Amino acid sequence: MGLLEYCLIIAGIIALKFSINAIKLKSAQRLRARYFNSFAVNKASFSEYIPQMRKLIYDAGLGNASIPITQPSGYRQIASFNAKITDNLGNRREDMVSATISILDQTVGVFRMRMMESLSPRFWIEFVVFLPRNVVQYLGGKKDGLAAKVLQLLYWAAAPVLIAFRADIYEYIANLLGKM
Repeated sequence: MGLLEYCLIIAGIIALKFSINAIKLKSAQRLRARYFNSFAVNKASFSEYIPQMRKLIYDAGLGNASIPITQPSGYRQIASFNAKITDNLGNRREDMVSATISILDQTVGVFRMRMMESLSPRFWIEFVVFLPRNVVQYLGGKKDGLAAKVLQLLYWAAAPVLIAFRADIYEYIANLLGKM
């Protein structure tokens, strides 16, 4: 593959990341507007949009947000617990509505940021330099965990060697494939 093919692949990846996040941004903005409209005089229902909004919130990485709730439960007892915002998107309590609005605003902000960072050379350089950490995080591990750190060090140690001997490696792989 030549330089042009590599450039086209990179441009395609950038365009894909930008497009996906632009679509999610527009969806989050539209659903935030529908949420606000559900409080208007006509009281438009938001219930049918809750699953879509929940998915966007989780895609933004904000799905574990919760607020503390304390309420009387009778016989001089008080119930105290944390309520997940994503499980209460249809709740009309004042504290839950303000937390939901905050999460919706943050969701819009996350997708706007991701859309703009897809155009940033700094983002792509950091992505390549810290590739093992990103892969571990994608697989559900902790990006600052021991496994990610060990893989990162191995990656940094192996990268210069692989670059220095890439012609020999290509030749060896070609010979190996030719024998099959």
